[in-house]
Amino acid sequence: MKITGFALSSSVVLLAGALAACQQAETPPHETETEMDAGPEAKPGLSLTEGTLLLPVVPGRPGAAYFALENNSDKTVTLSSVYVEGALKAEMHETKGGSMSPAQNLVLEPGQNLEFTRGGLHVMAFDLADDVAVGNVTEITLTFSDGDKLSAPLTIKSMTGKSMAGESSMEHMDHGDDH
Repeated sequence: MKITGFALSSSVVLLAGALAACQQAETPPHETETEMDAGPEAKPGLSLTEGTLLLPVVPGRPGAAYFALENNSDKTVTLSSVYVEGALKAEMHETKGGSMSPAQNLVLEPGQNLEFTRGGLHVMAFDLADDVAVGNVTEITLTFSDGDKLSAPLTIKSMTGKSMAGESSMEHMDHGDDH
């Protein structure tokens, strides 16, 4: 079978046209810059502040996340789960009377605040990745019973109060001439 130059060039043009059509079909429609930058919206009326993840003193033990959650909306919300970036698992816990137990489905009425603090509500972060280190920042994501989410940064600190250089964080405080 002999292929002429015309038949060969026609085949190449048809093949190129077919590939171009396939490529166009696979290319998603262009999004506006605003749509691409918007990202998921946070749960309206809720804010998370003072986010901190304290690393354990003993490597391999869980860390603890603390923050303030404020409901400025006009609706009651229920916090059902948490996720900490860099942790294999995260759970809400509550300490009462010296005993710690899991906390589930925390209800926040309109205008109510929840404080996640030492000795009270907190988030346990288990199996932390190696890059979760003092001085870095990670992210916490709260999921509510209706599926809405709220994400915020957590500043990573040491439970011992040590800075990155290994010195006590109190050594850098100005105590005036009297000390």
